[in-house]
Amino acid sequence: MLHLRQKLAIQFLSSNFATVTNFIVSIVLARLLSPSEIGIFSITAVVVNFSHVFRDFGVAAFIKRQKHLTPDMLRAALGVLMTSSWIIAATLFVASDFLAAYFRQPGVGDTMKVLAIGFFFIPFGAVSNAVLGRELQAGKAAIATGVSTVVYATSCITLAYLGFSYMSLAWGNLLNIIASVTTYNLLRPKGLPWLPSLRGWRSVAHFGLGAMLSSALKAIDNAIPDLFLGKLSTAHNVGLFSRANSTVNILNHVTGPTLNYVSLPYMAAVHHSGADLGAEVTRAIAYLTAIAWPILAVTAALAPEVIETLYGSAWLECAPVIPLLCLACAVQITFSFLQPALTGIGRPYWTALPLVLVVAAKIALGLALFDGSLVSFAYAVVIAEVASIPAYLYLAHKHIQTRPGQLMLPLVSSLTLTLAVSLAVAGIKALLFDSVAAPFERLVVAGAIVLPVWTVTLLLIRHPLRRELLLMLSTVSATLQVRKRSDSGSR
Repeated sequence: MLHLRQKLAIQFLSSNFATVTNFIVSIVLARLLSPSEIGIFSITAVVVNFSHVFRDFGVAAFIKRQKHLTPDMLRAALGVLMTSSWIIAATLFVASDFLAAYFRQPGVGDTMKVLAIGFFFIPFGAVSNAVLGRELQAGKAAIATGVSTVVYATSCITLAYLGFSYMSLAWGNLLNIIASVTTYNLLRPKGLPWLPSLRGWRSVAHFGLGAMLSSALKAIDNAIPDLFLGKLSTAHNVGLFSRANSTVNILNHVTGPTLNYVSLPYMAAVHHSGADLGAEVTRAIAYLTAIAWPILAVTAALAPEVIETLYGSAWLECAPVIPLLCLACAVQITFSFLQPALTGIGRPYWTALPLVLVVAAKIALGLALFDGSLVSFAYAVVIAEVASIPAYLYLAHKHIQTRPGQLMLPLVSSLTLTLAVSLAVAGIKALLFDSVAAPFERLVVAGAIVLPVWTVTLLLIRHPLRRELLLMLSTVSATLQVRKRSDSGSR
């Protein structure tokens, strides 16, 4: 467990260096680019990100899930990746002008041509990345993340400042891919084959199709707001909804890379060892919701302050949809560990069930409820996410042998934490905000009070996360005592 915590710490620090850097980039770009310019790139990025699902073809999941890897498996994985990636690259390049005409945005075509080039380079680093992830080589992955992040940040901001508009994001993404591929090849594990092969591709494709199906549905789900609003509304509204979504998903940007890095190989290892996978999933859900739900509650309650502090008053139009998106995000986060658990036991196809329900519901409800306002579409998103809960509970019971009551019991403690934090925020707004005008100062005041409330409540209700918090505090205390004795001895 200590070894795993060290890996998690390295990955958390490296991924959050990338998260913080990208967040700073988004703040800077929000002042250099207009909502319409960001909306044009968002429309294009949605289509390209969806294409990445087919480009990967589930190969990364196949590599991370295997109990034993052979050179032939890796050659076949590289062969499948090169075939799918290059076909996607050619398709995107050819289709770029048609998509630009469909969305009535010429910039979409120019942006997509640049992003399509990246698909040519990706396979040369993807297998190395997957193998390092399977072996939890967090240090090497951190180097690659750091290099590519710096390249992306400097290129995006420089090009936007020089007047490249939405194309600055396109060129920044391409340079990011090239830097990442180059670094992963310099750090590639020993014995990793260089040459691809299609011998044995069927075993890769069989597993990969299941993983790809759920990834494709997840990409469709992520794409629905931009595509829906891009077709039925304006690029301005796309940019506003995208900014609201990214604000709500700050937590996912902070924790998501770390969880994605370790969840599949860890769940697969638990399964291969014969341990109780259901207990691990339940514990992970308890830990994650204890952190995520209170943060989402605070974000929902202080949405205008958060938006104005981060992006400026020009983006305040998106604040009303944030509470609804926070509720939808809370549902997503609660069941986020089920997909890697099902993939880890070799049942990736089943992860598609709740995603099918969500995608179908969002499209149907979006068409039924959308009245031109962002709030009406946000209601469709929330209702669709809530409707998927029974499917998640069914999958946990059927394949992980975890009854709904077992899965939901830890959530009672997390809900208690969330209510305590919400009451604290309501009190702060009622008693203190009249004397604090600046949005940033309001957030500082709220944070100074909410964090102690969360900590005390966590300890009092004996939440499962309490053990980890006490362990962290004891480790910090022991480290400080060692340093104090060392300083005393040196004198």
